[in-house]
Amino acid sequence: GIEADARATRAALGRANETLGRLRDVEVRQAALEERTRLSRELHDGLAQDLWLAKLKIGRLNAMPELSHEAKAVCDELSGAIDAGLADARQAVMALRLGGEPAMSLRDLMAHYVDDFGDRFGLRAEFECEDELPRLTPRAEAELLRIAQEALNNVVRHADATVVRVRAGVADSHIELLVGDNGMGFEPSEVRDGCFGLASMRERAQIIGGELTIDSRPHDGTRIRIRVPLKTGERATGEVSQ
Repeated sequence: GIEADARATRAALGRANETLGRLRDVEVRQAALEERTRLSRELHDGLAQDLWLAKLKIGRLNAMPELSHEAKAVCDELSGAIDAGLADARQAVMALRLGGEPAMSLRDLMAHYVDDFGDRFGLRAEFECEDELPRLTPRAEAELLRIAQEALNNVVRHADATVVRVRAGVADSHIELLVGDNGMGFEPSEVRDGCFGLASMRERAQIIGGELTIDSRPHDGTRIRIRVPLKTGERATGEVSQ
C-alpha cells in the first residue's frame, strides 16, 4: 500500500511538473509577444513618424527658390536616405508583427507588404498564393519575409521594371517563393556576390535551411526563387518550436 501510494504521488508530481512547464512556456511566449508588440508600436509611432517629418522638412527646404544647385543635390541625397530608413523601419515592423501576432499568417503579411510596395513605388505589384502557407518557426518566417523584401527593393533600385509578381506556394515538401519582374535584367555570372544584396539573401536562406536561385538575362527581367524545406522549420499551429 505504501509503495502504491508512493507511485501515485510520484505520478502526480510528474504531471504537476509537466503542467508547470507548459505554464512557464506560455508565460515566456506571452512576454515575448508583448515585447514584440511594444517594439513594433514604438518603431511605427516613434522612429517612422520622425523620419516622415524629416522627409517633409527636406521637401520644403528643397522647394526654396534661393537654394543653390549643390544644396538641392544634397537635399535629394538626404531624401533618398530617409526613404531607405523608412523602408527599413517598415520591414522591421512587419517582421516583428510576423513573430508577434499569431492571427496574421505568412500569406496575409506577404500580401499586405506587396500591396504596400506597389502603392509606395507606383509599380504594378501582384501577389499569388492559392492556399494558406504552413506555419514555420518565427525565425524562419521572418527570414523568408526579409528575403522577399530585399528582392523587391532590388526591383526598385536596379531593375527599372513596371511589373513585379510574387508567387508563394508549397511544392515537394518545400515552401517556394518566387519574385519576378519585367525589368532590364542582368548576367548573374558577371555580378559580384556583394551586389544587389545577393550575399545577404543567400545567407538568410541558408540560416533556415533554404536555397536561393537567380534566373536573369539582360533585357529579360529577373526571377528570384527561394525554397525552404518544411521539415526544418515547420511548427504546429499556435506552437513555437525551440
